[in-house]
Amino acid sequence: MPPSTPSARQAAEPRAIRLGVWSGYLNLGVTWAIQLVMVPLLLRHLGDETYGLYAALTSVVGYFSLLTFGSSLAVPRFVADHAARGEAEALNRVVSTYFTFFAAVALAGLGVGLALAPRLTAVISVPPTLTGTVAPAWRLVVGGWALGLAAGLLSSLLTGLGEVHLANLASSGRTVLNLGFAAGILWSGGHLEALLEGLLAATAVSGLALYLLLRAAHPEIRISPRLATWATLRWSGRPAAYFFLMQLAALVVMGTDNLVIGAFLGVARVTPYAVAFQLYAMTTALLWAGVDVLLPFFARWGAQDRMESLRAAFLRATKYAFAGTALASVGIAAFGRTVIGWWVGPDRFVGHGVLSVFCVMLLIATPIHSASLVLAGLGRHRAPAIGGGIEAACNLALSLALVRPLGVLGVALGTLLAGAATNAWIAPRAACRELGIGLGIYGRKVLSPSVAPALAAGGVAWLLSRSSAPSLAGTATGVLFTVVVFAALYWTMGLDAAERRELRSLAAR
Repeated sequence: MPPSTPSARQAAEPRAIRLGVWSGYLNLGVTWAIQLVMVPLLLRHLGDETYGLYAALTSVVGYFSLLTFGSSLAVPRFVADHAARGEAEALNRVVSTYFTFFAAVALAGLGVGLALAPRLTAVISVPPTLTGTVAPAWRLVVGGWALGLAAGLLSSLLTGLGEVHLANLASSGRTVLNLGFAAGILWSGGHLEALLEGLLAATAVSGLALYLLLRAAHPEIRISPRLATWATLRWSGRPAAYFFLMQLAALVVMGTDNLVIGAFLGVARVTPYAVAFQLYAMTTALLWAGVDVLLPFFARWGAQDRMESLRAAFLRATKYAFAGTALASVGIAAFGRTVIGWWVGPDRFVGHGVLSVFCVMLLIATPIHSASLVLAGLGRHRAPAIGGGIEAACNLALSLALVRPLGVLGVALGTLLAGAATNAWIAPRAACRELGIGLGIYGRKVLSPSVAPALAAGGVAWLLSRSSAPSLAGTATGVLFTVVVFAALYWTMGLDAAERRELRSLAAR
């Protein structure tokens, strides 16, 4: 049972945040480990062509997430706000309204998906042996997406209630369940349709388990279509619209580079870029897992007017995430080529220029992310949403303009320059203004502490990357020395006495 009084809930916050952080990293580790097993398993049993069809269909259905119009991002904020204010009836109305809305979206998406099924063979080029598989496989993929909406909403509800660790553990369990179903079916001789039927069943089971978990943890929550109201949907529509703009902008910024490269340079040039981008995406997931836990607490503290807690948590979380970003950028710039060569082969290395651009993108993206998160929690996310929309338009325009003269590097530069010209300053500036933090204080407390350690570690990494053998053991040794140098300097130069005491206390628990 959750704490029943405001003072008890406040006292439980540090433990809830710690559980959220550690469970987030656990979920991330489980997801990566399962992916390392799942991808070769699918390739071995399905073959390249059938796996390609599976990947294409799941990519297409990913765009159906836009049908929720940003509400999946809005729910945690609304739930956290009402829970913090003790508004039980309003909380039940919001939850019931969005469950009803998601059910309608699922039915609409199913209708659209079923209508598209016979036409997909005209869009997706498949060998004749797979032509008859496209439509039934697509129907199962869309069915899995529709069932997954309910699980996603339940997870958002738990996050909004501050039970981030439960949402993370449920996500890990769902990932393991998917692997179990997939392995059992493929090892027993099943092919694509049987696999998708199994994944559909796994989605249904995990959704039911998540619902039972929610009922056990929060029996006070009532979910009923009779509690849903149009007024609630209209009231939350404008904030959700800005979340939708953020969702759409992220899809454009992160999803169009491969399309531009494929259209102008050929699909063969996409693979090295996509591999480097995967390294970037895995790094951001690792760095942001601890920051994302704070979303419901930002909303709670905003509703309770606890501005000091908001300011302290925002500055501290951004500072630590940026330190990790600086270290990761140094490591990727120095050792990225060797890591990619070991991972997928040296012929798939995109080049030092593009990899360096991704490292700078990391340094820009982390402050944007933490600033957007606190603004989303406070319901003041208009600025990063509009900034994201402008960034998306600039990104596409610059990538199209630079791809012919500069090739793949031009596409990467288009993405970097668009972000630097827009949300790199729009989002942090809006967050600082909302929290009453001066930009000078923000720069001095958040960004500056990482500069000297990063420069020193960068020098060490550069020397080691050129003196050590290009092997996994040599790279691991170089990375270890780089981390030690950065950590030692950051501990002594980047942290004050109170921060060192806090980290010692956390490590001792």
